Amino acid sequence: MSCPPCNNACAAGQHPQEQPPSRPIVTPTSFDVIGGRGQGVQRLPGNRKYRALVSVNKRIYASCHRNDKRKICKAIVAAIRNYGGRFLEYDERSRTYHDIGDERAWGKTSQALREGLAEIRQQLYSDMAEGRLQSVLDKICLGSSNDPVPVKWYFEYSVRKLQSLSKHDEDAAS
Repeated sequence: MSCPPCNNACAAGQHPQEQPPSRPIVTPTSFDVIGGRGQGVQRLPGNRKYRALVSVNKRIYASCHRNDKRKICKAIVAAIRNYGGRFLEYDERSRTYHDIGDERAWGKTSQALREGLAEIRQQLYSDMAEGRLQSVLDKICLGSSNDPVPVKWYFEYSVRKLQSLSKHDEDAAS
């Protein structure tokens, strides 16, 4: 029997749930991440914080086990949302913003983390060869332990980094 929404034979209760449509948002906050390209979007405060948070996680992402990569994406999105931020896209027709939901936010975060990964891996291998691992996570992810890192750890790490980025922004504004 096929599933009406997707025409596939989905097992009972296993069809991916669609996000309910979000309420239109007229004015984004300084913590919101707005999708799009170009300098205008890149300069928004929420996008700057998001890119900085992605940047501090890239080294960990490059060095961790494949199973942990999704945890890192989820942790970054959760940290932004924990601060009251949303992942928005602009709708030209209604001239409002809409939240894209977690699945798309995780996908965008995963893509952002993969950008420039070859160079980061090269630096990691060089650091390993010279005995210079920069963080505890480098040691965990690149070490001999196969124990998975709990998603809570990635979330707490991302929240701490976001707090320090926000404090830096506040200090610069003063």
